[in-house]
Amino acid sequence: MWGEGLAEFHGVKEFSAAGGRKTPDSQTSLRFPESASVDGYPFQFGYIVVQSDTFGVHFSLRPVAKNGGSHADQASYARSLAWYPLAQADDPKPTEFVDVKENPINPEQAKFGFPFVSDTAVLTDERAGQYFYLTYLPENLGGGTFYLGAVRDADGNMMNGEDTYKLNVPADTPAEDFWSVIVYSMKTKGFVQGAESVGRATPNMADMSVNDDGSVDVFFAPNAPDGQDANWIPTGEDFFLLFRLYGPSEGWIQSGWKLPDVEKVH
Repeated sequence: MWGEGLAEFHGVKEFSAAGGRKTPDSQTSLRFPESASVDGYPFQFGYIVVQSDTFGVHFSLRPVAKNGGSHADQASYARSLAWYPLAQADDPKPTEFVDVKENPINPEQAKFGFPFVSDTAVLTDERAGQYFYLTYLPENLGGGTFYLGAVRDADGNMMNGEDTYKLNVPADTPAEDFWSVIVYSMKTKGFVQGAESVGRATPNMADMSVNDDGSVDVFFAPNAPDGQDANWIPTGEDFFLLFRLYGPSEGWIQSGWKLPDVEKVH
């Protein structure tokens, strides 16, 4: 059972934001390499500035590899970005990059299942902030990416880390760039710790078993089904899925296309 999740879009608000907790006028900027560009939005000294409507700002950017680009290229580009208060533009502090696979969001809370309670207080602001970060939708849907999320199988049951599940990805999946499906831990909301792989995507299809109709079956289980190692994503604990369409085809929502439900393999 799939539900609409995050949708990223092309436009200024996808790339930078302003705001802060101290004053409504404080600004935080992201500086892109000189080669970066955004159609219709000229850079001014390397910046695009967008005024936030709130005092708290979250920022998301996902480099997408095209034309033979690799994961290493994506990582290299991401590490060329810099994040700092605009007031520090003349002498910014180095940007710290954290591997979320090794360091899940809010690790102390993750140990206890995210109760958002400390020894002395109920952490209402932190709870609200993380909920918004994981569930927000932009004002406009566009052509960047579109997310579908699943926590239940075709029978309506929550997916667990002991059983084996299968997702059939149709050949006509409307992603002009590529599609991907990734497993996330229900406990930490991050990747499954220690998993040798966290997802599969169009670039993996060269090594995967493909059905006669061009579709591909992706399996989610603690151990790979016989002969399906290349089509398998490890679980081992309760999990949920995000299925992403990169470069969704124009008019795909109106077309009525649907991703099949995740089926439990008996």
